[in-house]
Amino acid sequence: MPLIDALNTATETLNQPSFLLVQGPGNVRIEAPVGTAIYEGPARFSRLFSAGADLSIISLDREVYYELATIFGSIPRLDVFALPGTYQWTPPQWATDCEIILLGGGGGGGSGRKGAPGTAWGGGGGGAGGSRTTAVIPASLLLATETVIVGAPGVGGAAQVADSANGNPGTAGGTSSFGSYLVANGGGGGGGGAAAGGTAGAAPSRGQFLGVAGAAGGLGVAGLPGSSAPAAGAPGGGGGGISAANAAFAGGAGGAQVMTPTAASTGGAVGTAGVNGVSVREVSGIPGNGGSGGGSSVTGNAGDGARGGRGSGGGGGGAAVDTVGNSGEGGRGGPGFAIIISRRNSL
Repeated sequence: MPLIDALNTATETLNQPSFLLVQGPGNVRIEAPVGTAIYEGPARFSRLFSAGADLSIISLDREVYYELATIFGSIPRLDVFALPGTYQWTPPQWATDCEIILLGGGGGGGSGRKGAPGTAWGGGGGGAGGSRTTAVIPASLLLATETVIVGAPGVGGAAQVADSANGNPGTAGGTSSFGSYLVANGGGGGGGGAAAGGTAGAAPSRGQFLGVAGAAGGLGVAGLPGSSAPAAGAPGGGGGGISAANAAFAGGAGGAQVMTPTAASTGGAVGTAGVNGVSVREVSGIPGNGGSGGGSSVTGNAGDGARGGRGSGGGGGGAAVDTVGNSGEGGRGGPGFAIIISRRNSL
């Protein structure tokens, strides 16, 4: 412990939160900030101080010892931005580096076609998963305030209520970004069902780990299942189609993350909605699973596509229907999020 001789002063600049311990046989005066006394008495003092101020330890009569221990060498600060929108973020003064994790929004699924019996009709396509981007940036390179944008989820295509009408496409998920440094695009929206199965939502083009393209809607067959995703948002499954023989089919399973033990959501049975993609808490930084597609119907409303999991999961495609009901609407994509982990390297 540093020693302060009698009637001498030690001044310390606090660049990060620190714990001060003072002990000795004499009396001491503590000033924080310098010139403003917060304690005067026996040298038996301890307190936690925040960063950004100077303090003085003054020996009033005899020698004293002090220890100033920083507390953020191994305790990082976690900032989570879980809702879509634009935020202003200020790096902590004590940080030496900041780890950034971004996930773009998942694409919305397309809705199914509503068509007359006797012809094969297509279910809606599943939305693509959003991208994931992560990097560690030295705090010295950051601006005093950085802009954080969290991508919105893609919207599923509305159910088709008019006879002999194609399904509506889903919209793309929004892009997440951190300042001028990092970006993670959202997944593309699935196409509406028609005289062909709805097209698969397009995979995003920018990001460290690109989201996986959605699954196509079924034409006279079940919707296609979403593919597995290694490190980004998983895609939505396709909606079930209707055959020329007026048979209905199930929706396709949603895509699943290979980095978690969670299973893919099963496709909706005939006439029922798909199953929402599994979401993991945002603080984990793990992308969500894709929603499954809805099952088609020839006796009533078709099944809706399911929602993608939070963190870039693609929405499932809605199913086709004949003229006895409405087609299934496309599932909404999972919203993106941003995580910032600020650390101080004590080495």
